[in-house]
Amino acid sequence: VSVPRTVHFGCMRCYAFCIFVQLMHSLKDLDILSSPLLIAMGPVSTRPPHPGTRPCAPTARRQRRWKAEDELCGLLVCLVMFKRLQNKKKDPVVRERVSWRIHATTLIQESAFQRYYRMSIETFQELLYILGKYLVVDYYQSVCRSRGVPPLTPAAMLQCAVSWLAGGSYHHIRVITGISTASFYRVDYKVMYAINDAEELAPQFPKTSDELKAASAAFQACSNYGVISDCVGVIDGWLCPIRVPRQAECGRVLSFFSGHYQKYGLNVQACADHLCRFTAFSVNSPGGMNDSYAFQRWKLSKLLKEIPGPYFVIGDNAYVQSRRVMTPFNKVQLDDRPKRDSYNFHVSQLRIRVEMAFGLLVNRWRILKQPLLVRLRHCRILISSCIRLHNFCITQRCRSTQSAPEPVLRSIVREVRAWNHGGTLDYDRSEVELDNGRFVDLMDEKVRSHLVDCIASQNLHRPERVRSRNQARTQPQEVIAAR
Repeated sequence: VSVPRTVHFGCMRCYAFCIFVQLMHSLKDLDILSSPLLIAMGPVSTRPPHPGTRPCAPTARRQRRWKAEDELCGLLVCLVMFKRLQNKKKDPVVRERVSWRIHATTLIQESAFQRYYRMSIETFQELLYILGKYLVVDYYQSVCRSRGVPPLTPAAMLQCAVSWLAGGSYHHIRVITGISTASFYRVDYKVMYAINDAEELAPQFPKTSDELKAASAAFQACSNYGVISDCVGVIDGWLCPIRVPRQAECGRVLSFFSGHYQKYGLNVQACADHLCRFTAFSVNSPGGMNDSYAFQRWKLSKLLKEIPGPYFVIGDNAYVQSRRVMTPFNKVQLDDRPKRDSYNFHVSQLRIRVEMAFGLLVNRWRILKQPLLVRLRHCRILISSCIRLHNFCITQRCRSTQSAPEPVLRSIVREVRAWNHGGTLDYDRSEVELDNGRFVDLMDEKVRSHLVDCIASQNLHRPERVRSRNQARTQPQEVIAAR
């Protein structure tokens, strides 16, 4: 027990008694409150005796008090040592880690690696090559801090995070990886930060004239007879479900509540290309905000005004028709006009790409199917990581196959459906399409009217099979409404 130098030796007993009382509050299990040492201690004057004066008490009594003080100091030393031993760190739990080489080899032999990690072994190795420099740790420092336990390798860190994003339980993943719960989340966020920091995984929206021409030509090839040109992207919104945010995390909790889906979420705005890859996205809007306002808060809305040429993006009726955003006609505006109906069909041919992109994203990384049980500020990191991994997987697939985009997309859709037991690639759209008419600027409407005339000049109409299918879908709803 350290004693301040300013304390007089006569006050030693009072100082030691205060320390003793504090230790008694922390060590209630020790039954020494009835010790005779406390009874023997009596009030003693802290003033030193004047030389030549007669002692105030007999010598025997002073000796007993000194002996009691010595015993008390010894007891305090024992209590302090006991408290330090009690607070000593426990030995680390020794966990068995599965060898990544053996684990990966077993999955490859069983043809289950791609189903387990949502990517091929070649794609996983390429991703590890990109993120390896962000995941390397100091081996000797880690061994010293963990008392001899070797650190995780970058491959083990990546497989831990990818398995969790694919929808795996963190209990099973951390047992296989051989880490604690705290280390599991620390490793996952380290990998996700690395994914978001890697320039090779960043989405690229076309900005230069050459990039805009290439994007427009790719969408024109997807359009029926190449009737729609100058389209460089398709936009849509998605409601990512989250847990109820805390009041300290956001200003208004109810702003994240979606009345249509009756759940809390984030409004994710995204733009996709012809290969269902996201070229731009935004996670800055709450779930209760509609797409038109969320689009205005997105940097892409300002970027579209600055791009040169007649290029535009295509969205649904949740957006406002403008010079740079083409939207389909609603039911009121159709009014038995075949030209506008044909325009809606050909626009939907391209707009379906972003719907496919969201469907593949949510069903590939199944952690997005359930409400995200993380903090609100971490939701953006998680969503951004999934989007970047989605783009990387499609890009690597196209490079490995060296075939046309359509067969590649069909094979990817078949694989994702197989992972989900043949189910549909559904997701929660951020807003239901509105059927009420909107007043738009005449110059903004002129571009859409020009597209309508171009489609009509080639005598193109909605296919009869599509018309029959849509009528079959709407008839049951009309019967229910009539009842």
